[in-house]
Amino acid sequence: MASSLKVDGLLGLITIRLNDDNFMKWRYQIESVLEGHELFGHFDGSVVPPPKFAFVDEEVATSEVTAAYKNWLKLDKALLSLLIATLSDDAIEYVIGSKTARDAWLSLTDRYATVSRARLNFLKTELQTAQKGADSIEKFLLRLKHVRDQLALAGVSISDDDLMISVLNGLPSDYDMIRTVLVARETPISLKDFRTQLLAAEQAAESRPSSLISPMTAMIGHSSSMSPTPGAGILPTPPSVSTPSGFQATSSPAYGPSSQNFGRGRFPNHRPTNRGGYFAPRPSGGFPRSGITPECQICSKRGHTAVNCFYRNPSSTSSPSSSVVECQICGKRGHGALDCYHRSNYVYQGSPPPPTLNAMTAQVSYAPETLWIADSGASHHMVSNVNTLESAQPCASENRVTVGNGEGLPVAHIGHASVSSSSSVLHMSNVFHVPKLTANLMSVHQLCKENNCSMIFDQFGFSIQDKVTKQVLLTGRSHSGLYLIPGVAAFSLPPNKAASHEVAYLGQQVKFSLWHSRLGHPTNEVVHSMLKSASLPHIVDSHPHICQYCLSGKMHSLPFPTHHNKAVTPFHRIHSDVWGPSPCKSFQGYRYIVTFIDEFTGFSWIYPMFAKSEVFSHFLKFYAFVVNQFSAVIKYFQSDGGGEYVSNRFHEFLSSKGIVHQFSCPYKPQQNGLAERKNRHLVETAITLLSEASLPQHFWFHAISHSIYLINRMPSKVLDHKSPYFRLFHQHPDIQHLRIFGTAVYPCFRSINQNKLQARTTLCVFLGYLMGYKGILCFNMSTAKLLVSRDVVHDEGMFPFKQGVPVLGSSSSSVASTSSAPISVVLPILSHADVPPPLSDPPAIPPIPIASVSSPLGPRTSHFSSPSVVHDQEPIPTVLPALTHQQLDVLFPSLDSSSASDISPTNHHSMQTRSKSGVTKRKDFTDYECYHTSLLALPELDEPSSYRVARYSPEWVTAMQEEISALNTQGTWTLVPPPPGVNIVGSKWIYKVKRNSDGNVSRYKARLVAQGFSQTQGFDYSETFSPVVRHTTVRLILSLAAMHGWQLRQLDVKNAFLHGDLEEEVYMKQPQGFEDSTHPQYVCKLRKSLYGLKQAPRAWNAKFTGYLPAIGFTASQSDPSLFVKKEGSEIVILLLYVDDIILTGSSTSLVQTTIEELSSVFEMKDMGQLTYFLGLQISYLSTGSIFVSQQKYAKELLAKAGMTTCKACSTPCKPYTQVLQTEGEPLNDPSLYRSIVGALQYLTFTRPDLAYSVNTVCQYMTNPSETHFLLVKRILRYIQGTMAYGITFSPGDMHLHAYSDADWAGDPSTRRSTTGFVVFIGSNPVSWQSKKQGSVSRSSTEAEYRALANTAADIAWVRQVLADLHEYLPEPPLLFCDNLSALALSSNPVQHSRIKHLDIDFHFIRERVQRRDIMVQYIPTEEQIADVFTKGLHGPVFVKHCINLRLGIPAEIEGGCLPK
Repeated sequence: MASSLKVDGLLGLITIRLNDDNFMKWRYQIESVLEGHELFGHFDGSVVPPPKFAFVDEEVATSEVTAAYKNWLKLDKALLSLLIATLSDDAIEYVIGSKTARDAWLSLTDRYATVSRARLNFLKTELQTAQKGADSIEKFLLRLKHVRDQLALAGVSISDDDLMISVLNGLPSDYDMIRTVLVARETPISLKDFRTQLLAAEQAAESRPSSLISPMTAMIGHSSSMSPTPGAGILPTPPSVSTPSGFQATSSPAYGPSSQNFGRGRFPNHRPTNRGGYFAPRPSGGFPRSGITPECQICSKRGHTAVNCFYRNPSSTSSPSSSVVECQICGKRGHGALDCYHRSNYVYQGSPPPPTLNAMTAQVSYAPETLWIADSGASHHMVSNVNTLESAQPCASENRVTVGNGEGLPVAHIGHASVSSSSSVLHMSNVFHVPKLTANLMSVHQLCKENNCSMIFDQFGFSIQDKVTKQVLLTGRSHSGLYLIPGVAAFSLPPNKAASHEVAYLGQQVKFSLWHSRLGHPTNEVVHSMLKSASLPHIVDSHPHICQYCLSGKMHSLPFPTHHNKAVTPFHRIHSDVWGPSPCKSFQGYRYIVTFIDEFTGFSWIYPMFAKSEVFSHFLKFYAFVVNQFSAVIKYFQSDGGGEYVSNRFHEFLSSKGIVHQFSCPYKPQQNGLAERKNRHLVETAITLLSEASLPQHFWFHAISHSIYLINRMPSKVLDHKSPYFRLFHQHPDIQHLRIFGTAVYPCFRSINQNKLQARTTLCVFLGYLMGYKGILCFNMSTAKLLVSRDVVHDEGMFPFKQGVPVLGSSSSSVASTSSAPISVVLPILSHADVPPPLSDPPAIPPIPIASVSSPLGPRTSHFSSPSVVHDQEPIPTVLPALTHQQLDVLFPSLDSSSASDISPTNHHSMQTRSKSGVTKRKDFTDYECYHTSLLALPELDEPSSYRVARYSPEWVTAMQEEISALNTQGTWTLVPPPPGVNIVGSKWIYKVKRNSDGNVSRYKARLVAQGFSQTQGFDYSETFSPVVRHTTVRLILSLAAMHGWQLRQLDVKNAFLHGDLEEEVYMKQPQGFEDSTHPQYVCKLRKSLYGLKQAPRAWNAKFTGYLPAIGFTASQSDPSLFVKKEGSEIVILLLYVDDIILTGSSTSLVQTTIEELSSVFEMKDMGQLTYFLGLQISYLSTGSIFVSQQKYAKELLAKAGMTTCKACSTPCKPYTQVLQTEGEPLNDPSLYRSIVGALQYLTFTRPDLAYSVNTVCQYMTNPSETHFLLVKRILRYIQGTMAYGITFSPGDMHLHAYSDADWAGDPSTRRSTTGFVVFIGSNPVSWQSKKQGSVSRSSTEAEYRALANTAADIAWVRQVLADLHEYLPEPPLLFCDNLSALALSSNPVQHSRIKHLDIDFHFIRERVQRRDIMVQYIPTEEQIADVFTKGLHGPVFVKHCINLRLGIPAEIEGGCLPK
């Protein structure tokens, strides 16, 4: 007990939850905590479990569990729980199924600590090549330490010296000094000192001044030689004069006292940008123009350094030295051209730019009078020719326009101009005339300001649009990076380029697609532009070229459409989304909300949920609400692809109602943007309300509920400034009753006080309006309870939670209820979902039996300044149907933890799903190919549930007419007046869509059935039993057909039960829709059996089997549903399963004759070759083999369990897994467990690999638990990966052999053994079993001996069936066993003392062996095929035995072989 208490207090010491990237930290913390409390031995294996059972002697153990083992197990389970509590949701998946703490520890270590060789190499490489980059020294050291720790975890030790060398190698050049010092040290240095010195070096590096030089951006600043810079040719270019070879052009701004310059038209108070501005630092080689001018260390003058100082030579005091540098630009001495102030000022130089800059200043031919260039960097319009201006006036100001090279250009005139288009005229005022410009510049800012328009640019051109009328005024295309207005100018090439046309011929012209690859896969526009500029001819591809390499490297999300087809009527399209989980539970325990939004009106409804699985149940309520309150039809439902929206129930319901379900594509929430934005709006508003009122977070649902109440009444620009309420109800909402959320409110308690001296009211908190009540929802802070009241006084100037009013010391609230009588209240999940306003005042509501005060009138309100009661309030919504006291508990559950835990979500099934585990990873919905789901893509509607629905479908009407015709033909009934005192059963139509094995519709079947549940035994029925064929018999017939090459035929008896004769008098009502118009009150006296009658199967079986002897068939003595007909050497075999018949035989003509004889008496349908029978899919291989599988049945089973997209596993159960019957929490509703397990039993028809695992889970049917359901889930995951598996029956020799095995004391609950055997004919398995033995065996020999006896009994039955089929074995059957003692007992007639207690019937195996009816032989355990029927096996062994069982897909089975 002390140890358990010790474990309980450890969880608070462990603060780290294990995930994919923190195993080392988590493991270190776990080991430290547990070793400190001497508990880690349960994890590392040093503490071994004591013996579980007490021993009477050396060999015999009792069934009593020792106290020491119980204590050890209790402590181990406590440690396992502690370990699981520290795991993340993903990590828990790896310990599911672990029985002890050590098993879980080893599973986690194998998952997170195992490092592959490739991973080791990667870590070593990362340690050696890591670079500091932009990280700090501290972060860089931690990064390398993490790599070192990972290597240490994998067993690779890294010394401190190696770590320090890796750190030094990763440092940048700023740390060269400290790197040299540390490497050259003779004495070792500790990591602590090493870190200290690096941090000091980092501080020193950060204190150094950074470079102030940055690249300059200007109209003619920097450009690539490949293409001209936009704006080239705008500045005047001086005549061509030779340039000094050492000159390198850069753009330089203008400095000096003349600062009255415009930045391409900017006034002095506007600081221009680099583009056209006057502040641009020198790129390199010169002095930065940032205000920092170098000072000479010799003469102390500013503007040059000591290298270029005039007084550098001491002897040059009186005369200049010839060695002093002279500037080639300004002619002054003391500095060079690179340091010249006027380096790029060509006006100052009086010389042209150097040849290296010719490409950037190349002239282009413009027509200045007609073309304008749009310039977003110009502050004013500018022209080069004064004739372009209207009303030009001389400019009296001396201000200048500053351009990119720093030159100030004078303004000569100021005037007006305009640009005309076909539909409008753009006016420009205050246009500058700058004579030295070579093109007209249009200021984008001034144009948009003066004409109230907007200008839109992209890589292809521009458009000018009027802001008011939205009319496009002018459009144009871009050319060489310039936007020319109003049209595209024709650029002329330089003379030396226009004369030559370079052609890249190599035998033939190059294709456009080849140039696309040569140029590095640019866009087609870029390729066209480059080829056109280079004048290179090329061949245009005949077909559009789609480059798959461009798609692989540049593929991105396509733009979303700006508009879609909006709904035109309310509820035409509903959008939905789920929000959550909330970081904390609400008062009612909710963690999620689901939102439904009407696209047309914008009106929203929310429903709170405990789990996301409740979405479907809430949608059903919402659908009923829409249909009942608005008489509307939902046509489209839009949601994301979450699991809560794609369940089978959701899909079936939408299909039955004809609602088209539209999904958003995976990882594209924008396609469900309406619901996503609505949830964001709700949450943001709720946070605002909670913040203003300082309410705790567990009031989040009340805040969201109040938010949607307000949002539904707010006008929206999307709705043409109308509110959703107005769009839905066609009247404006009344907002006079609205009050501030979270403020103080005082409800009247007089009617519920216990005595006359109690206070009439108390301070409460206003939490909004509750639909269905004509009052408000209040929170009583003194009692921590919610209440509803009409008579209230508001104080909107006080927020109780903000002012620190004390609250009852409970974090939860509850609702007081004094009566169980029904009250009038709305469904709590439909928060603030308004219904149409009443035409008149509703009747008074009975008093609400909760802690509230209510009346037929609306809620009373008050003014802010002076709280007072205001009467005659407009009622909020109409009251919905009443709820009982039990339903009220769901509406307002107790807010303490005990009651909150009693509330369970609607989804009661016990399967451990992803949503229950908290896994929120998106599923992959690759099957959805488009956003809109068309009607043609929807699956067909399900079978109608009643005649009222089916009568509108022509297919079902035709099917019902065929059924009535068949009934009349058979003379099933006669109409008689209803006899007095007799039981008259009802009738009902049942509809079924018959499908082929591939899922396609075969036919529509309508069946009239009698409602036999109203029959009384002894009056209108007696015996009901009817035999059916055994599974082993079916497999035996299929094996014989494959071995002899017989053809399999299938027959279907139409209305089989109608052929049976009734011995009792049964009366039935006339079928619905086919009543006799002349005698509508008559009833049907049944002469033939009818589907639904309790005696119908027995009557049909007696009728059919009674006729078969008349045509030569004999019933088998071993299986009453097997019939054999022999004529000479020919044989015909008939299998009967209710109304499905299989025929095969050695003579095709004899089989056909039998079919004709049966069809002459019974109405039958010849289905041809057997392909689908009782869920079995039969395929015929080219080798003569027959492949039988249940793939369709397996798919339906996975769909039933909701695991169609589950992850597959390799085996149906874990190796040697033992689970107690009492282990785990019992399921609340075991019906799903029993239904799935029952369906799994039929799947073993063709799946012997499932026999043991299904037999195991069948043993827990009486009281299944969560742990047992995990076993079922693993079986389903295995089926998911082996859905196409089946058995292949192949031709071969006619010899019978079997394998027998037993798992001694394999059941941990009862210590009974498990018997497993399989019987082969040739290489085909025909019979197998996995079953727990009926009593406890004292030794493994006894268990194996019992298994031998059971196997021998099954062999004897198979031999009897073969004898009935006139098949004889050439040699006795051979029985393999891997226990020598059991073999000796079966062969030795001496009675051994160890088996003297066995029943006599087990010794018949010895008699069979002595008579040589059966031969027994030893087989090694590794070759024992029956081992797969007794225990869970590891993957390789399990697969090996499955191959020997002829299990798999046909391609896999062909290579299989059986051990000799």
